[in-house]
Order: sequence, then C-alpha cells, then structure tokens
Amino acid sequence: MDFPIISISRFYPDFDRVSKTIFNASQEWGFFIVTDHGIEGASRMFELSRNFFNLPMETKCEKILNEDPVGYDGHRATTFAASEGMSFGLPGNELTKSTNIHSWWDTAKIEEIESFKSQCNALTLKILSCFATHMDLPGNFFDASHRQALPGNTLKLIKYPKMTTKPDVIPRLSEHTDWGSLTLLFTESPGLEVRDPNNQWHDVPVVPDGVIINIGDALSLWTGKQLKSTMHRISWEKVPMHQDRYSMSYFVHPNFSMYQVPCLGTRDLLTFVTTNLRSLSAPYGSDATHLTYKDYFDVRLRLTYGSLERQDGGTNFGEVNPEVLKYLSSLGVANAGILESHAVDVEAL
Repeated sequence: MDFPIISISRFYPDFDRVSKTIFNASQEWGFFIVTDHGIEGASRMFELSRNFFNLPMETKCEKILNEDPVGYDGHRATTFAASEGMSFGLPGNELTKSTNIHSWWDTAKIEEIESFKSQCNALTLKILSCFATHMDLPGNFFDASHRQALPGNTLKLIKYPKMTTKPDVIPRLSEHTDWGSLTLLFTESPGLEVRDPNNQWHDVPVVPDGVIINIGDALSLWTGKQLKSTMHRISWEKVPMHQDRYSMSYFVHPNFSMYQVPCLGTRDLLTFVTTNLRSLSAPYGSDATHLTYKDYFDVRLRLTYGSLERQDGGTNFGEVNPEVLKYLSSLGVANAGILESHAVDVEAL
C-alpha cells in the first residue's frame, strides 16, 4: 500500500484532478505528502531551531509555553513525548506583541518566522479549497473560519534529543491525533508512523522538500468525519537514541468562534455553519450542540501542557472544564491516544 505523494505544481491548471487526489487521500489516509508547494526557507527554519535548542536550559526556560501558545516546552520530561519545542502561536504578524518570547529571538528572526508562517498559511488555504470543492461548497468556504484571528496558527520547532538510555515511561512521541484543522509537517528524518487504511502502522517516507499534511480532529469533526483524523506516533525503534531528530509542525486552527458539532453531510454542514455563527450560550450535556473551537482548544491545550511549570513553580494554564471534557469525549474524537500529559521525574526512573 503506497503512501499518498501528490505534486501540486499544476494546482490551478489541473485543479479538478489535483484537488480530487488530495480529497481522496484525506478520506482514506488522513495523511499525504505534497511536493512542488512553493514554500521557501525551511532550511533556514531548521538552522534557527538548532541554534535555539543549543542554548543553555536556563535561557530557554525563561519563557515557558503559555496559552497563546507561545514559548518553550521541554524543561520537564512528560508522558507525551521525549522532546522539546518552541511554539509561535497567535495570528499573523502579532508575534512582536507577545511578551513570552526569548530575547534571543530578535526582530529579524521574528520577521523570518512570520514570513514562513505566511507561506504555510497560503498553502493551507489552497488545501482547504480542495475539501470545500469536493463537498459541493464554494471553493473559499473555509477561508472565513480560518482568518487571521485568535488563536491563529502555530509554528512549532521540535527537537527529539539524543539519549544514552531509553526511558521506560517516556515515549518518543505518543500515539495521538492532532487538534486543529490541518497540520503541515516539515522533517528531514524518518521515524513518523501513521495508521493506514487497514489500521496497520505504516512508515511515512521522507521526500526531499516534501511537506507532510494531515487532517486534525477539528476539521474531521466539523465535516461529519468525512475527512479522517489519523493516529500517528514516533517509536523508539524508528529513531536511533544516539541521534537528534528535528522537525517543524505548522498547526492550523479554525477561529475560536467556530462551532465544533458533527455534521451529517455537506448540505447539513453548509446550513449549520451559515446559521449558527453566534455566541456560545447553551450549557453542556449529553444533547449539547454548542461547542466552540475555543472550548475544544482550551481542553486539548491544558491536557497536553497543563503539567508544565514555570521557574517560579507556577503554571501558565488554567483548569480543564470537566463538563466540556465529558462532552468532547462523547463525540468520538479527541479521546484517542494518550491525551493527558503528566510531568515525569527523570531522576526517579
């Protein structure tokens, strides 16, 4: 079974064929690789990533990840992944407003980050237009829900550091699904595995200059699961412990105001979205239908990063709303894999 690799060099001249191929891959696999995408500067992003992660830990810990999400994580081992990351959330061109970015990221570097994020956003809108078209919706249908508004899209630089021994309770990267609409993944190293259409683990190939794209829970839920949010992981067996592994994820999120309610089909989706863009008002319960992406986002963020502590022992994250979590779990997404990450005392292993 071949992993989908799709050239988009003729995206506009041959839109029907290219978009149908992308749509089919998203239904069957939930993952695919695009080539000839036009994004430039990935090698520079990897250079910045390596340089940042080589800084002393005390320097990196000056700005611990917050709920934007902006900042560093990796100073504490967790049950989610043996990795460290630097996240650049917020809508486009708003990073300079954040007070949670290390001084090492000067104005010139932030401009480079914003430029790269902008290119990723352009590719995102092209991919979303494929889904809209083949769901009998206007091609720009998803643009309105993916404007440059909160929470924005997050570029996360990731390092899986080399280790001398394999920890017993810490995975390289836990089996999980992603939260948002799409994820664009840039990597120069093998190791990623996904569940294929037969529910077997399948190695994702490394394609030079290719971008790995996968569907997130939010888009899968919003489209009535017409698009597949697929479990994926990195195992210790696939990545040698004595080697560092670097990757970059661009996490695409719908705007906070968007509702996350399962839809039965294209017609229901269009009716629902165009008639229900109003403030959250209904309580949660077994028959609840009012779940905004902000509710969903807050739960996933806090489950994953809530155990992170600042240097002063405090945390940047609030408590998980148990009613929202209960309702969210009943929807059939966002409750697969190891969602809640706990801090681990490595010295005690």
